[in-house]
Amino acid sequence: MLNIARLTAALIPLIAFLPSLAFAQATKAGLVTTLEGHVTVTRVTLAPQPLQFKDDVFFDDTVTTGDQPIARMRLGGKAVVTVRERSRLTISEVPGKRWPASAAPWWSRRSRAPRPKPAAPSARPGRSGS
Repeated sequence: MLNIARLTAALIPLIAFLPSLAFAQATKAGLVTTLEGHVTVTRVTLAPQPLQFKDDVFFDDTVTTGDQPIARMRLGGKAVVTVRERSRLTISEVPGKRWPASAAPWWSRRSRAPRPKPAAPSARPGRSGS
């Protein structure tokens, strides 16, 4: 009976902690569509590793190329980005997607006052007296 109580006491915090791990995953930014040569990607928490064809790229990834490679990535399903030789690209935003909360700049987190709607013009300019 005592062992079951200890097991339950150990599992409850673990089960409560697991959903927070799912939210800690990186936000997908795009997909590698073309790859020639040696290209490395540095993730936020990992060491540099070779980039592969059809790999996912995430926010805050840094893509680095060597002497003669080329890499094309489709970001947000809309934009195609080409990284040529001896280049470094850090993905900080993606078209069509909002910033993840961890990567949002301070100016996008500010509360903004609602903008007034423009009033429709009551009269159109034109020639008078004709």
